[in-house]
Amino acid sequence: MNIFQIVIIGITGTLLTIILKQYKGEFALVSALITGSVILLCALGGLEDVIQNIYEIATKYNVNTAYIATVIKIIAIAYICQFSSEICRDSGQGAIASKIEFCAKILILLYSLPIADSLLSLVVSILP
Repeated sequence: MNIFQIVIIGITGTLLTIILKQYKGEFALVSALITGSVILLCALGGLEDVIQNIYEIATKYNVNTAYIATVIKIIAIAYICQFSSEICRDSGQGAIASKIEFCAKILILLYSLPIADSLLSLVVSILP
C-alpha cells in the first residue's frame, strides 16, 4: 500500500470521527481506533521487508544477529507504546498514556542492558 492510500484512509477516518463526535461521541472513539488500526496494519505489510533488509546488512558486515533482534524489539516497543499512548491521550486519558510511556522506557532500558554490557566489555578489552 502506498502513502497516498494511507493518507486517504487517515483523512477519511478523521472526517468520519469528527462527524460522529458531533452526534455520538462514543462512536467517534471507535472510529478513531479502527482508523488507526487499519493504518497500522497497512504499515505492518512493509515491515517484513525492512526487517529482512536489516538482517541482510547485519550478515554482510558480520554483526551478531542477536543484537539486531534486540534493537528491533526496542524499536517495536517504542512504536507500539507511542501508538497506544496517543490513543489514550485522544480518549482524554493522559495519565494512563504517561504510565504506558514510563513502562516502555523501563522495558527499553531492560532490553538495552545486554548491548551496553557487550559494548563496555569491548571498550575495556581495547584499553591498555
